[in-house]
Amino acid sequence: MDPVTLTSIFSIGSKLIDKLIPDPQAKAQAQLELLRMQQAGELDNMKVQLSAIIAEAQSSDPWTSR
Repeated sequence: MDPVTLTSIFSIGSKLIDKLIPDPQAKAQAQLELLRMQQAGELDNMKVQLSAIIAEAQSSDPWTSR
């Protein structure tokens, strides 16, 4: 997922939390969980990208592995 989409989803989720959760402590907890979910998604995205780079680097084809 691209960074713009992730940012949009986070923004919408944050606005929903602000409107739906009146308790400040519960609101802070929900926003923290939303941040964790966002970071986990970005980390998974990086893992996929790096695995593709590593696979290309280990290729036996000299044009692919350069």
